Amino acid sequence: MTLADQQQALLRCVFDVHPGEADTAWATQVHPQGRRGLQAYRANAHASAHRSLAAAYPIVQRILGEVAFSAMAIAHWHACPPTRGDLAHWGAELPAWLDQDTQLQELPYLEDVARIEWALHRMQFDADTTPAPETFALLSQNPGTADSHTLLMASGFQPMALSCAAGSVVQVHQESRPDWSALRQRLEATGTEYVLLWRQHWQPRLKLVHCPAEFACLTALARGDTLNEALAVATAEDKDFDFSQWLSAAVADGLVLGLSPAGGLAMHSSTPRH
Repeated sequence: MTLADQQQALLRCVFDVHPGEADTAWATQVHPQGRRGLQAYRANAHASAHRSLAAAYPIVQRILGEVAFSAMAIAHWHACPPTRGDLAHWGAELPAWLDQDTQLQELPYLEDVARIEWALHRMQFDADTTPAPETFALLSQNPGTADSHTLLMASGFQPMALSCAAGSVVQVHQESRPDWSALRQRLEATGTEYVLLWRQHWQPRLKLVHCPAEFACLTALARGDTLNEALAVATAEDKDFDFSQWLSAAVADGLVLGLSPAGGLAMHSSTPRH
């Protein structure tokens, strides 16, 4: 067996749920304590899986409970093993994986909770966006600015439309004094819930958006639409939508950092999942 074959066999012993007899036999033959060493490797890998997913998905962990979350982390480790050395980047496949778990059907919001948590987790790796408040002057200096420019959004900017109250679940778990009765009412209600994510001064932020016109505007901006295009989409939803008032609040919240020429790479918004 070549060195490369040995390395692959070791990886299979660590990552496969049930390592093949040939791989296990090889590891045992290499060293008298080989089987015990493999058990130690696997135990350490399982502990690493638990720690990594718990760091990225603390609310999913609370919802499932420590024992169930640990079992889920181990199962996910074997089903979707990491492909990079830095485990902080592992876990992106968990939301879709949770959606396929028939044992979790009684928690229909769990997948979207995980989607939100992964987006918040990934914000720490996003490049920072440099504020450009001086560019707002273009709106008064050049009448055509709104046709050629869009808003410069903060890092991590992502509007999400959810088919259940997953945003409310995340928000309540982030509160120091959560209102569980209000959360139950939101979970029992039907309809789409709109959520906005962004990073303000390196702090991940989540906001529930209750105004459909505001969310329509955010979705247009996420596509890279110009200011006038975003305004048109918002006013088509609600002719009384006050864009100026919304913009002032968005700047104060660190969501909008300035203006930028339209036509660059657009952020991706999420659509409802039913």
